[in-house]
Amino acid sequence: MIDKIKARGEVHCGGQAEGLGFHTPDPSGNWKGFAVDYCKAIATALFNNSSKFVYKPMSFVQTFTALQTGEVDIITTSTTYTVSRDAVLGLEFPRVYFYSGNAFMVKKAANVTNPKDLNGATICNITGSTNVSSVDDYFRKNGMTYTPVNFDKIDDAFNAYKSDRCDAISQEPPVLASFRASLGNPDEHVILDTTISKEPFAPVVLQTDPDWVNLVRQIINATITAEELGVNSTNVEEIAKTSQDPEVRRLLGAEGDLGSKMHLANDWVAKVIKAVGNYGEIYDRNLGANSTLKIPRGINNLWSNGGLLYSPPWR
Repeated sequence: MIDKIKARGEVHCGGQAEGLGFHTPDPSGNWKGFAVDYCKAIATALFNNSSKFVYKPMSFVQTFTALQTGEVDIITTSTTYTVSRDAVLGLEFPRVYFYSGNAFMVKKAANVTNPKDLNGATICNITGSTNVSSVDDYFRKNGMTYTPVNFDKIDDAFNAYKSDRCDAISQEPPVLASFRASLGNPDEHVILDTTISKEPFAPVVLQTDPDWVNLVRQIINATITAEELGVNSTNVEEIAKTSQDPEVRRLLGAEGDLGSKMHLANDWVAKVIKAVGNYGEIYDRNLGANSTLKIPRGINNLWSNGGLLYSPPWR
């Protein structure tokens, strides 16, 4: 796969058509977001050029087929890592890079404060997503009933919610937050605090190429390790020259040969961090303090700050 991508001259990333914070086009049609930055990171590692990628938007139900037929090399959009997808579909989820859970958004006027208040409700959702099964599991477990209204495209589900075709819409909080921010009256909509499932997001590739799987995994690990070690897009060049920390030096290619063993330039991590930043920078720019969404890091913080993010030692 890596040789095929290099010969083509660009990496093809697939994902849902639009989702503020994760994948969305700017006014010029250039794609940006948390998931897109990791596509840029792959392009940088392979070509030393963050623009050597194509983002192909599609409906969620098309993503796995596009990957299996070779239309895309990787799905970088927000896709939940589940046992069945991993074990049955021939897919690989190299590394979880965002932890979330399924939640609901409702109209504030409905006075709903807990998912258990939704007994008998109509719920909008996305066909083929794990949100559908998690909602069904939750209602069954709690002896509740609901009417599902599912759509192939997320925009269609949101439009149905806006036009009152459903009482609530089910997605992960960041997705709901981006949708609410686009409404003319965001304060009239509430995202319930309770999440009803685990939704670990990861990029998706085919299981057939271990080198490709490992490259994607280590790119994510590199951004996390860089944040752990205090390396960011503004200081990476100086630290690469001056640091005496052995792990920093190995990470940035100042010593050792980890890069060449992966068939990359030995300083590929330094180039990636210069191009897109460490994990914290990627998060803050697209989802956190420096974005319109301003979603707190929470469990997506480093382990040393009480979160779940932890990278293997760079040695």
